[in-house]
Amino acid sequence: GLSAARRAALELLAAAIASRSPEGSAPPLAIMQAWIEQRLQAGEVTPTAIAAAHAMSVRSVYRVFEEAGDTVGGFVRARRLDRGHRDLAAGADSISQIALRWGFSDASHFARAFRAQYGCPPRDYRFRAAAGH
Repeated sequence: GLSAARRAALELLAAAIASRSPEGSAPPLAIMQAWIEQRLQAGEVTPTAIAAAHAMSVRSVYRVFEEAGDTVGGFVRARRLDRGHRDLAAGADSISQIALRWGFSDASHFARAFRAQYGCPPRDYRFRAAAGH
C-alpha cells in the first residue's frame, strides 16, 4: 500500500512538473530523479534507460545532472545506499540480501560503498541501530 501510494505521488509530481516545461525542452532534474526512485529496485537504471524514458539523448541526461553538480551514477548510487541504509536499520534481511536488492554485485561491493558513504561498515551500523544509537 505504501509503495503504491509513493509511486502514485511521484508520478503526480512528475506530471505536474512536466506540464510546466516548455515544449521541446529537456525534462527537469526532478522528473528524472523521480523516475529513478520509482525503478531502483525493479530494474536496471542506466543513463540509456533514463534517456529513452524521457525521449532525450544520453548526453542530455548527463548534462542535466552535471548542471546540478552531480552525476547520474552518483545519484543512483546514493539512492541505492540510502535504501540499503534504511533496510539495515530495519534489521530483517541479511547484508547480502540487501546488497543484491539495491543493485550491488555482492555484499563486499555494498560494504565498500557503504563505508565510503557513511564511515562505517554495514555490520557495525546495523549493530548500532539495533542498540538504539
